[in-house]
Amino acid sequence: MAEMIIKKIEISSFGKLKDFELCLDDKINMITADNEWGKSTVCAFILFVLYGIGKGKDKKSAEKYMPWSGEIASGSLVMQIDGIAYRLSRSANARTEKFAAFIDATGETVSTDSRFFENLSGIGRESFCRTVYVSEWGSEVTASGELEAKIRNLVSSGDESVSFASAKKYLEEKKKNYVHKNRSGGFIDKLEELIRGKKSALYDARVKYEIQLEEKSKLQELEKDEEKLSSKVKELYTELSETESGINNDERILGKATAMRIAEEKSEYETFKSNPPVKKKNYTLLILAAVFLLLCAGLFFVNIYIGIACGAVAIIVGTLFLAAELKQTAVRKKYDNTLCEMLDKIEKSEKEFIERFGKDSENFFADNESEGAARAELAAQIAKVSGAKEEIEDRIKALLIKTAQDMILPAEIEGEIDFLQAELFDAKEQNEIIDIATDLLQKSFSELQEKLAPAINQKAGEYLSEFTDGAYGSLSVDHEFNIKIKSAGEIRGTENFSKGTQDAVYLALRLALSDILYEGFYPPLIFDDSFSGIDDKRLSKIIFALENGEKNRQIILFSCSGREEKAKVGC
Repeated sequence: MAEMIIKKIEISSFGKLKDFELCLDDKINMITADNEWGKSTVCAFILFVLYGIGKGKDKKSAEKYMPWSGEIASGSLVMQIDGIAYRLSRSANARTEKFAAFIDATGETVSTDSRFFENLSGIGRESFCRTVYVSEWGSEVTASGELEAKIRNLVSSGDESVSFASAKKYLEEKKKNYVHKNRSGGFIDKLEELIRGKKSALYDARVKYEIQLEEKSKLQELEKDEEKLSSKVKELYTELSETESGINNDERILGKATAMRIAEEKSEYETFKSNPPVKKKNYTLLILAAVFLLLCAGLFFVNIYIGIACGAVAIIVGTLFLAAELKQTAVRKKYDNTLCEMLDKIEKSEKEFIERFGKDSENFFADNESEGAARAELAAQIAKVSGAKEEIEDRIKALLIKTAQDMILPAEIEGEIDFLQAELFDAKEQNEIIDIATDLLQKSFSELQEKLAPAINQKAGEYLSEFTDGAYGSLSVDHEFNIKIKSAGEIRGTENFSKGTQDAVYLALRLALSDILYEGFYPPLIFDDSFSGIDDKRLSKIIFALENGEKNRQIILFSCSGREEKAKVGC
């Protein structure tokens, strides 16, 4: 069994205490002093050196012990652990905290890790305060994450450093990676959602692919047609050139160009002439004007204001009708003017053509009617074929753009789906393994937990029986530290007993927990005016049990009354 004994307390400055020293015995130490002497301050100093200022409530509690003089809180404990005397020194102010552990005999630095004692002993601050450190506010044991973890781990593995809770949490976190409770956000959920999306995309891709194949087929046909038409245009131009070979080349070219321009002007004229603006009468406005005019005449003598209003509306609607008519007239006039201008231009061009070539443009090649007809027919064919060729070229361009867009092959998406489904299979397999591991872990813990409760209950019962001289010797504790006591054949909660009995029960539980949790490495028991609610008889029993306990550990007991020393003498 490794002993853990505080040999000496040296306070440089802590709370109201300054340059304070206290040497302690290896067994039982009873320090009786008046209120305000600093008993609680010494106890707080022990926690400060072992664990530091702490966080949250612990930090707030420790801050009130910052030196009243404004100095840095500092001091050390000489502590014998497993036969080695260490000097544990710590200093702190509102911003910084320093720690160092030395071999007391040589001054050799062992560690500067602030958690040196916790790492060496395996006892965390919460466990220490809820088991071996009993403050003046009572010995009640409350549940804490750290203490429950120690108990669970000790039961489940025989080693409090092996965490059942951590293992369970690890598995739960792993499971969350695969499946969330709300079925969104987990890896499996995301994969399933991705696969659904890919399958929908595959359906769309297959439809698009079929359309693209059809469009490609059309494109190939159009390209063939375009090639044929290109050859046809070349042939027609060659043939047309042969029919015009007898005319002076320069004159022929000029006359042909001029005649073609005049022909185009005539064609434009005829097209424009055949599409005059349609004059539409807006009879709706006219009817509305008439209706409101009639209403005005009919209602004028009934209600002059309504009659006037109807008359005003009739005027407005009539005005809109007239405006529409005027607009239609202006459009028609503009059309007629444009038509006249186009005709004048054609007549002027035709006159100039006759002056230059001695004949009108239509009869320019009249010397040979058959030749002229052939030329005209060839020109018409060229125009027709060229127009068809241009149309096909436009369609080819449109199809090329269309087929180039969103060209996703279904086989690519099918490959992605296969990959995702393989990942999904693996993920589900891993998730199933996690479920099996979690189930086995929980079953194992439940079975082992059944072994701990009887051990704690039995040990605490033995202490309680010794404290109460056999009056109470059976109690039970659940996982939340709710305690039931067997009395007169009935099971009752601690609230049904006196404050003194409650303190005895809680002390018994603390000792039982420390025996089980810290077996082989027992820290000192520290009491800070903890027995004020216990009568002298039971106090004598408790002191006797503490002093003669089988664990043979150090006891540091602070008191303001001296009752504990008297009880020790009376043991």
